[in-house]
Amino acid sequence: DFIGWTGTDIAELSTTVRIEQGSTGNRVYTASYTLISYIISYLGIEDSTVDPNNPTSYDITSDTIILNNPTKDGYSFLGWTLSDTDKPTRNMIIAQGSIGNMEFTAHWMELTDVMIFTLADGVNLELRRIPAGSFKRSARTISGAYCGDDLTVNISEAFYMGTFEVTQAQYNAVMHSNPSYFQGGYLPSSLSSSDNLPVEQVSYNDICDSGTGFLAKINALLEEQLPIGYRFNLPTEAQWEYACRGGTTTDLNSGKSIDNDWSDDSNANEVAWNYYNSGNRPHVVGTAGTSALTPGAGTASNSFGLYDMHGNNWEWCYDWYEAPYDRNNLTDPVGPANGTCRVVRGGGWDNPNTYLLSSWYRSYDLPTTSNHHLGFRLVLTPVR
Repeated sequence: DFIGWTGTDIAELSTTVRIEQGSTGNRVYTASYTLISYIISYLGIEDSTVDPNNPTSYDITSDTIILNNPTKDGYSFLGWTLSDTDKPTRNMIIAQGSIGNMEFTAHWMELTDVMIFTLADGVNLELRRIPAGSFKRSARTISGAYCGDDLTVNISEAFYMGTFEVTQAQYNAVMHSNPSYFQGGYLPSSLSSSDNLPVEQVSYNDICDSGTGFLAKINALLEEQLPIGYRFNLPTEAQWEYACRGGTTTDLNSGKSIDNDWSDDSNANEVAWNYYNSGNRPHVVGTAGTSALTPGAGTASNSFGLYDMHGNNWEWCYDWYEAPYDRNNLTDPVGPANGTCRVVRGGGWDNPNTYLLSSWYRSYDLPTTSNHHLGFRLVLTPVR
């Protein structure tokens, strides 16, 4: 706003200057202004609902800019950026005293049901969208001890989970090595390659080491393909169980129960490679209940489209193990801050049916443990 003139013959600010007829001499007048506000504009918010509290202008002398998150049907909000090089930030805050008109850009990820990433020629990674929701948690350890009463656990945000357990081909494409026992001379005659078998003999540390682990390397490899602000991780135990159940409350995610814990069971065989039907080895991912050799050729996916959540390989989870569960942390729990062992879930190809239960059986291993029935599955989530 204009506040006045100063000049050769004006010592103090004056909003008007009067120069009488007949005045002589050159004069210099300076206009003075006070800054009231800059303008804020927003890009990338078409078809979205923007928080009405987001400012459209601000006064640098008094205002701190706080941007709240917009929402958009069919999309996940990743964050705001102020320039092309910024990392998207949710609930962005700009400090008082910032200068200049500002343009903020909203970034989104379309929530398609399936996402496919290319790891190498002929090697893809498929993930399924798991919507937000809740489930009833009640568990026993493999010794049969209760780990807590029925608890309603809330998963507040949708995430993506691997359709299959990570295969040997996928692991090799990322790590350029294959630690698995079941390859080469340990394959049955029906298989010409171990590529589509689940990778095993990988420890938690092999996966999660910050410098050389699988997660660090796959996030670097696929950085240009990933939605901004998202990274691969191991599922939390809560994410794993919620995704495994697929809305069911029964022993198996098919909606059926196990009738025979310690002997051959047709309901278990429909959805899981286990001690009674596996032939003492893991099988091509997504083929439970069939003799197929192509991933996903089986009919035993759950309602989210996930295979082998029961059996084939045990699967590492992110959490440190604790029993009983923490009753005070029931929304997006991530387990205790530290511990001795990490959670593993799902049962393996060499386990009896009791170990396959969606809810009851939990197990754990030291982070350094690796064996020939222990693998993992990925999730894609906002950066933790």
